[in-house]
Amino acid sequence: AKRKLSQGNQARVEVDGLLEGLDYCITVSRGHFEDFARFDIDPLLEPIDYCLEDGGTGRLDVDVVLVGGGARIPRVRRAFREFFYGRPAREVLRPDHAAVLGAAVHAATLS
Repeated sequence: AKRKLSQGNQARVEVDGLLEGLDYCITVSRGHFEDFARFDIDPLLEPIDYCLEDGGTGRLDVDVVLVGGGARIPRVRRAFREFFYGRPAREVLRPDHAAVLGAAVHAATLS
């Protein structure tokens, strides 16, 4: 559903066998999903602000690159854009590809 809502306005979620003899099906709108996800997204910004402050770096002094599947969620992109004073995240890589490259670089430092 997350992937469908990143590109469309609604997605159908089906859970077969939620309880014995009971299947569950619901259609979720992007707005509902974003309202629900807000409680997970907004708290992410506080530690970022702390790290920037601790490193003596301002929000305008960094380039933002979002990685992973969550980077496709419009609400995530909007939250980071607002946090960084309207500057959008860079889109130089596919989010999943960037995560793999970062893991490879980290693995190389462990060798």
